[in-house]
Amino acid sequence: AEGSPAGSLLYAINRVAEVVEQEFPGFHIETLAYMHTRKPPRSIRPRSNVIVRLAVIERSATQPLEHPANASVLDDLEAWSAVAPNLYIWDYTANLLNPFTPEPRAFIYGQDLRLYRRSGAVSVFCEHSHGASPLSDFDQLHTWLLSQLMWDPERDDRALIHEFCQGYYGAAGPFIEDYLKLLADRVGDHRVRSFSGPRDAEWLDLETMNRATELMDAASAAVAGDAILEPRVQRARLSLDHQWLCGYAGYRHTAQAKQIPFEGPEDLARALGAFTERARAQG
Repeated sequence: AEGSPAGSLLYAINRVAEVVEQEFPGFHIETLAYMHTRKPPRSIRPRSNVIVRLAVIERSATQPLEHPANASVLDDLEAWSAVAPNLYIWDYTANLLNPFTPEPRAFIYGQDLRLYRRSGAVSVFCEHSHGASPLSDFDQLHTWLLSQLMWDPERDDRALIHEFCQGYYGAAGPFIEDYLKLLADRVGDHRVRSFSGPRDAEWLDLETMNRATELMDAASAAVAGDAILEPRVQRARLSLDHQWLCGYAGYRHTAQAKQIPFEGPEDLARALGAFTERARAQG
């Protein structure tokens, strides 16, 4: 009757919240609008002491929520915004299963956090732990950027990305920033799952990989010999090198078939060994 399993859930949560309020006024009961309960019910509304935390797990991670790829999630956000007095958000800002996969997420965080704020969200939680690894694709940038924007979503996210690249990578910063923009432009409308994307970023074609490698090489050269900055750049390029390993056969075939350059590693086994050593050195 309510058009969504959220009706049954919210009916029960409201009953619990009503009883709790009698003994604990001022306390709140939290529930999830998650997967099958993401769509709000037609008529049942959360009580004033009920928190609805909307989980946007079905979103595409590489486009903002206002992109057509995320239309259904946006519809439910707007619907909950209209009826939930205490709206919280659970977003997914990491590839939890394959943390080395290149995923240009940095350029969407600001747009989404500003949207959540306009929608009346009281709280935003970003599931940002990289469960499979203590490091991941540009994890320092993403963590710092999210921290800045969650404190004040109105800050200029592009300016913050620039500030981080200049401050954290020094002379390599301009090349790192160009690398991030290159990948963000290339991913375009390609859907990437929000929390468990693939190990192989199949949307990265050979031409883009070649250009990305040139930029990373330039970044490395700009800080060569610097005891602080050079390891930071080497860590930053782990995801790019990982992509070369994952897509090696396909990239080799494309280079031969189209007679275009191949900027990846010449020896796959040697590159794999070197990658493993570098990853272990980072913990």
